[in-house]
This record gives sequence, structure tokens and C-alpha cells, in this order.
Amino acid sequence: QKEATPQERLAWAAKKLEALSAKAPDNPTVEGDLGEGLAAAGRDLDAYGHLAKLADKDLLGTAEGYSALSRLQFAAGLTSKSAKSLARCEAMAADRAVCGLAKAPEKKVAEKAKAEDGKKATAKPSAKFDPAVFAGDLKI
Repeated sequence: QKEATPQERLAWAAKKLEALSAKAPDNPTVEGDLGEGLAAAGRDLDAYGHLAKLADKDLLGTAEGYSALSRLQFAAGLTSKSAKSLARCEAMAADRAVCGLAKAPEKKVAEKAKAEDGKKATAKPSAKFDPAVFAGDLKI
């Protein structure tokens, strides 16, 4: 038997989440998971509908959900909304990488300089939006 491709697995998962959502249509947790699954499967318009509806009602309960919403908004050119969703993701996430936030290069440079000459690093770490994390097949 042929092994399923990653895209086929995501499509299967999205269908399972849709079936679960049909059984629990007013469950924000299920709807959020469905939105994330649809986004991962490339069904961006459907995903955006679920995630934006929950976020508008302050019912989107995970950093991953806000991260997916932020990516979709960014891809659609809704940069202000994307920034708000990204900030919400960052506030909720235990690991900032979930939100596509990476340590700024100046921290790495400062750490290297510190290691080389034993001086205290002067550059402060900062977070910057890393669009490379969001490069993908987003179609809205």
C-alpha cells in the first residue's frame, strides 16, 4: 500500500476535524483546531473564516491558532490585523517560535563577540517577525 503524502494526511485530518465540528458546532476548542487544520491543509479561506470568527469573539484559545490567523491575515495584506494576532500569539505562547518570532541576529553577534573577547555583550536581545517562517502555500 502506498504511503500517504503529507498533503494527503493534512487533507484527511481536516476532514476528520470537520466531522468532529459537525458534532460539536458551538465548541470553540474544536472550531479553533478545525481552523488550524484547514490552514495547514491549504484551505485558507475556510481556515480564515473559522479563526477570525473565534478571534473576534475572543474565543480563540491557543497561540497556534493566533499564529495561523496572523499568517493568513499577513498573506491577505491585512498587516494591522496580522500584527494584533501576532502580539496575541506572543502573549500566549510558551515558545515564541510558535508565532514565527526569532531572536534578532544582533544577539547572536553579541554573544559571539562576548565569547571571543570575554567582554560583556552590549546588544539587547529583541524579537522580530520572521516572514521566512510563514513562507508557504498561503492562498487567500
